[in-house]
Amino acid sequence: MGLEIIQAAIASRFFTNYPTGWNQAVYPAIAENQPWATSKQPTDKAWCRLCVRVATSTDASVDAKARRVAGKVWLQIFVNENGGSLVAQKMGDEMERIFGRKTVVSGSETLRFERAETAYVAKTDDGWQQHRCTVNFLSDAVTP
Repeated sequence: MGLEIIQAAIASRFFTNYPTGWNQAVYPAIAENQPWATSKQPTDKAWCRLCVRVATSTDASVDAKARRVAGKVWLQIFVNENGGSLVAQKMGDEMERIFGRKTVVSGSETLRFERAETAYVAKTDDGWQQHRCTVNFLSDAVTP
């Protein structure tokens, strides 16, 4: 149950705080494994996909009343070749604004985020550049 709460809390924070001026018409954003409303990803503008990766789940205390999950918020950013690096950096700045050094409480989970890091990944075969922005997080939940 914890992973669902973590994923929902991260997606809610991202999409609630996604810059108003960047709405889906300007820079579309989608959550991982969700279909596009238009049935196809954009071919004429920058877009991004939000993913959550859980790395470990361990006991956070000796008496095992607290569970700690370590993971990463992963934003895949796709921009037109030779024209999108600035857009990718701005998206990274927005990830820092939304998650950087923030604490979020959702149900039984307390999520603590670190700083956002943006980097170039590669050029794709279809004329796009992929960048990524990642934010490490820890989530703790106390169990009865």
